[in-house]
Amino acid sequence: MRLFIFIFLAIFFVACTPSSLLVSPTNTLDLKHKNSTVKIASNVLEKQEQSYENIKINRYKIKRAQRVLFYEHIQTDINWEFIYGPIYNLKYIFNGTKANIIYQSSNLTFVQLKISKDRYINILAESSGFKDFSYVYGFSNEEFRLVIDQVLNDNEYAEKLMYNVTVLDERMPPLSQWSVIKLLLNPFLKPDVRSVSGF
Repeated sequence: MRLFIFIFLAIFFVACTPSSLLVSPTNTLDLKHKNSTVKIASNVLEKQEQSYENIKINRYKIKRAQRVLFYEHIQTDINWEFIYGPIYNLKYIFNGTKANIIYQSSNLTFVQLKISKDRYINILAESSGFKDFSYVYGFSNEEFRLVIDQVLNDNEYAEKLMYNVTVLDERMPPLSQWSVIKLLLNPFLKPDVRSVSGF
């Protein structure tokens, strides 16, 4: 009986463990999902930090083969949190108009996002609660599918990649759209009542 409970708890713990998308101390971008680690890209070329009143953004330009990916980690101030979920956040950040969800699991979202007329990008997003949000974009369809296949369970499937996408090279600027005016006129944060009240 004890063995059964132990096995059940171990399976439950693995199933409920959130995934993480982080730049490692060795400058690789790694996706940790369940019991495996998927190396997304290596060789950080550039790091930038943008700070606004209630939010901080760390942006990395990372080499992948002959192209680059952009990885951004957003962290809110302790007294603030995101209003909505990952799809709304991505549309907000990229001025996106349409999101085609390819696969979702735990706190991961794989999506093809339309950012202008006939222009799509592949984005892998990871949402850790209401105060942290990370995403990486710039994958080709082949690269995106490869990453998805590495996180799929045996009984799961992902939607078809429907659109040709924009891939990035070292000369291209980031595609995310951040500005003080945008954050003031169309906020996507709200006060964290729990933090303010002390709970």
